[in-house]
Amino acid sequence: MSARVIFHLPERFVHDYHKRGHLELYAKIKQVIETRGGTVQAVVRNQRLRNPGAQDGLVNKTDLHIIENGWVQQPNALNATIAYIPPFWHLDPQGVLYNSGVSAETYDPKAVNFRDAMAFFKSMRQKYVNKRQSRYNQKTDRETLPAGAIAVFLQGGLPQEQGVAHCSTEEMLRVVAANAAGRPVIVKAHPNSNQIADANLVRRLMAEGLELIPTDANIHDILKDCAVTVSFNSAVSIEGFLHRKPAILFGKSDFHHFAETVTNLGDYSASLARALARDGGYAQFIYWYFQENCLSVDDPDFAQKLLDKFAALGFTAQKLGLNSPANWRDAAAVALELAVLLQQKPEIRSCKIVETLKISDTSQVFAAKVNGEKVVVKRFVHPDAAQTILNMQKELDHLSQTMNQGANQVNRCLYAFPQEGVVVLSMAQGPRLSDAISAANPAKRSTLLHHSGAWLAAYTQSRRRQTTFGAGYWVNTLRKINLAPVTDPQDTALLQKLLTDLRRRASETRGCTVIQAATHGDFVGINAHYADGVICGVDIQGECWLSIAKEAARFLVWIRIHEAGKPREQICGIAHTDWQAFLASGVLDAQEQKTTLPFFIGTNLYSRFVAEYRRADIRTNTRQAIQGFLTTPELPPRG
Repeated sequence: MSARVIFHLPERFVHDYHKRGHLELYAKIKQVIETRGGTVQAVVRNQRLRNPGAQDGLVNKTDLHIIENGWVQQPNALNATIAYIPPFWHLDPQGVLYNSGVSAETYDPKAVNFRDAMAFFKSMRQKYVNKRQSRYNQKTDRETLPAGAIAVFLQGGLPQEQGVAHCSTEEMLRVVAANAAGRPVIVKAHPNSNQIADANLVRRLMAEGLELIPTDANIHDILKDCAVTVSFNSAVSIEGFLHRKPAILFGKSDFHHFAETVTNLGDYSASLARALARDGGYAQFIYWYFQENCLSVDDPDFAQKLLDKFAALGFTAQKLGLNSPANWRDAAAVALELAVLLQQKPEIRSCKIVETLKISDTSQVFAAKVNGEKVVVKRFVHPDAAQTILNMQKELDHLSQTMNQGANQVNRCLYAFPQEGVVVLSMAQGPRLSDAISAANPAKRSTLLHHSGAWLAAYTQSRRRQTTFGAGYWVNTLRKINLAPVTDPQDTALLQKLLTDLRRRASETRGCTVIQAATHGDFVGINAHYADGVICGVDIQGECWLSIAKEAARFLVWIRIHEAGKPREQICGIAHTDWQAFLASGVLDAQEQKTTLPFFIGTNLYSRFVAEYRRADIRTNTRQAIQGFLTTPELPPRG
C-alpha cells in the first residue's frame, strides 16, 4: 500500500496551481514525486485547516498532506507558503509565517559561517535590492524620500483578524508619531490590503495634526533612505534587512530573533533606541533564516531535501511508492542525452528540456520547448519502441483530420523518429481531466462528465462496426485472474459474489448487439486534460478496436474508485449523477446502457479491485462500488 501526497489548495487554484508562480513549490513537489512513480492529488482546502482547534477528521491518517497557508499539527501533515521572499518556502509541521517552527528556534550568530553568509547576502541584494524587485509589484519610477525616516508599513486589518497584533493600526501610528523625535514618519499601505481604509485612517490622523507622510513609492526607495522599519510582522521588515535597516514589530512573528518586538505601547521608545543602535549582523541572520530554516525551490538539491523532510515524518520513498535509485537513471543525464539526440535532427532547430514528467524502465517523458513550441517528448526504450512510435503517429495523424479543433481534441504528433523510439507531441493545456472533475462543484462536474462522453463519441464516430456480444469470454478472463493479492477472506467472498452476478448477466446479454469502434484504448481521467472548455486526449498509443461500452465503463469506474465517499444514489456502483451526465452525451445507445455497459462495469470493478488491492484508498472505494453494483435492480428484459 503506497501513500499519496495530497495538496490542499484554495479552490480557485486547484486546477492550475502548476501555472501559478506563488504556488511553484507544489509544481516542484509534483515533479519530484511523479517522476519517481508516486501519486499526487490536489483537493480544495477546507478553511478549518487554518484553525488548529477545529481539524479533527479533515485529513486522513494514511497519506501525506501539504496544506497551503495552513496551521495543521498532526504527524502526517506539512504546512506551506512562501517564506516572505521567493524562492524560499516554509514546509513546516507546525505552521507558516508567524506560526512557523522557526519562531521557536534559537538563533546564534556565532554559529553561522560568516563567509557563506556574506556570499548569500550579496546574492540576495543583487537579486532584490539592486534590481528593486519585491514579491509584490512595485512602481518603477524612482523617488527620493526624507533621509533617516521611520518607515511604517501597514498590513490592513489582517494582523488583527489573525490575532497576532499587539495593538490596533491606529494605536501603532499614534505611538510612532508621538515618539519620532524629529524624524519623518513615512507610511505605505500594503498593495493587497484595503488601501482605502488605510488611506482614510492616515488622512484622519494627519487632520488631527500627526506628522505622517503617506507614499506609494517602491519599497526599495523607502528602505534605501529610512533609518528603521515599523510593522506588525511585514515581509518588508525582512527586505529591510537586505538594506541593513533594523525592524520594530508590533505583532507576533517568526523572525523576532533579529527585531525589536513591542508588546506594550509604553515600551516603544526604548525599542526604537535599541533598533537604531543595531550595528551589523544582517548577513548572518538572513543566511540563518532562509538557508537553514526554509526550502528553496531553486536549490540544486531540492529533491533530496524534500524527500528528507518527508522521510522525517515517516513517509519514506518506500512508503510513498517511489522507485529506488537502482530503478531509475538520473533525470538530468537522461534529459541531456535526449536533447543532444534531437538537436542532431534537421527538423529540430532548437530544443530545451524544461521538466521531467516521468522516467520508468520502458519510457521517458519530458516537457520541452522544441522550435519555440511547448511540447511533450516521449522516448520508449523497450524492444517494440519503433513500432509503438509508428502506430502512435498513424493514429494521431488520422485523428488530426477530425479532432484538431473545437471542444474535443487530441494532442498532435509533431515529429516522429521511430528508429530512436522518440516522438514529439503538442502539449495539452490545463490540468488533468480527473483533477478538474474531482475539484468541480456538482453542476460543473456534470458538465465535465457530459463533455467526457461527448469526447469519446467524437473519437469513435467515424470508425464503428456492429456485432453480437460474447459475454462468456470476459467471464472466463476474470476467472483466470490470480486472487493472491486479496488477503481478506471477506473480500475474496465479495469477488465470488460479483463473479456469480456477472455469470448471470452474461447469460442475459449473450448475443445482444454491441458496437465496437476504433477508440482511445485507455480513456480515463488521467489520460486527458481540460482547459477553457476543451478536452484534449493524450497517451494515445495507436488504433485500438474495443466495445464502446467497455471504454465507457473503464472511464466511469476509474473516476468512482479514485474518489472517496459513497454516492447517495448509485447505478451499478457508479454515482447516479455521473452515470446520467456521461450517458446524456449520446455516446452509447439506450439498449447498451442496459446490457453491455453494466456488464463491463462489473468486469472492470473485479479486475481493478485485485490490481489495486494494495492501495487502501482504492481498495475501500472499489469495495463500496462493488457492493453498490450488486444491489443494482435486475436488468429490464431486452426489447
